[in-house]
Amino acid sequence: MWVTFDHQPFDHYGRTLAYIWQCESVFDAEKCTLFNARLISQGYARMERRFAFIYYESFDALEKEAKKNNIGVWSDKEVAQDLEKI
Repeated sequence: MWVTFDHQPFDHYGRTLAYIWQCESVFDAEKCTLFNARLISQGYARMERRFAFIYYESFDALEKEAKKNNIGVWSDKEVAQDLEKI
């Protein structure tokens, strides 16, 4: 596991802006899996839309695909509606 950070390591609330990578050995973004993206694509997490960040466009596409396919939290219509309000 490797951790990388966004342009700034913390947001204005003091939360850490980090990316978790699963790698076989040494870090190489081309050969590693971005765990944050996996969580979003499997419907276990949603992306933060209020602020720009490095992977905004790819996370947005993954979340839209998870919603379209009713994966994870998006499979429960009531929960999905509540998440859309946030």
